[in-house]
Amino acid sequence: MIGKVYCASFEDAIKKIEATQFYSGLEGDWNLEAVKRFLKDKNNGNNNLNFGDYVVIEQKRYGCDNEMYLHKVIGTSKSNHWVTVPVQTPAKEELRDEIREVVSCICCGVVEDKVLNYRIEDVKKASKNEWNI
Repeated sequence: MIGKVYCASFEDAIKKIEATQFYSGLEGDWNLEAVKRFLKDKNNGNNNLNFGDYVVIEQKRYGCDNEMYLHKVIGTSKSNHWVTVPVQTPAKEELRDEIREVVSCICCGVVEDKVLNYRIEDVKKASKNEWNI
């Protein structure tokens, strides 16, 4: 019987999979490789968001193109409330009927004392070169 395993990071997930009876090596390494590929592709490649990382989130602007704002990651979790992207002013979390993977963030340089949840699939990990971080 295979159940869900919740892990803090990609590396933790791989360690747990390697340690279980379901991965014995007898069936070949392809089982572990398939799991690695799945975890890496999941959530737009954002499966390694940790405290201190930066993400970019689209903000709604009226009368012109939307802007991308830099946010600092506080942590990740599963939740049934998050802010709809593109973010409108004022940013407000809404209660949903489903539970999804979310990232808790603060908006850098704007409101650094308010932590809000965003769906992981709505954010993009910021590249250090592009944002000078």
